[in-house]
Amino acid sequence: MEKNYTGLFWDDQSLILDTEKGLVLILACAHSGMINIINHVADKTGKGKFHAILGGTHFDFLTPEQLEESINVLKGMEIERIGVSHCTGMRAAFRLYSEFGERFFYGCVGSVLEV
Repeated sequence: MEKNYTGLFWDDQSLILDTEKGLVLILACAHSGMINIINHVADKTGKGKFHAILGGTHFDFLTPEQLEESINVLKGMEIERIGVSHCTGMRAAFRLYSEFGERFFYGCVGSVLEV
C-alpha cells in the first residue's frame, strides 16, 4: 500500500482546478503516491469530490499487491473520471479499466475532457 510520508513533495507537481462539477486533479507523475496526493488535495481544499483525476499515476512501479490495494482505495473515493498516461503502465491501465469501466480513459495526445 502507498504510505503517507510527512514532508515536502520534492519532485512532484500537480494542478488542481476547482470546477462546478468538482475538483479536477492533473498529476504530472505521482512520485509521492497517487493516493497521498488525492488525500493531500482533499485535506487542503476541504473537498473530497473529484470530477476527474488524470495524468501519470506512477502505478507501473507498484507490486501487484500494492496496485490492488490502491485500486480498492480509489473505488471508495468520489471520483467521476480517471484518465491515466505514461507512468501508469498497461498492466495498471487494464486493471483500472476493468474496475472503473466507462469512467476510465487513457489520456493521450489529443484527448479532450470537458470540465
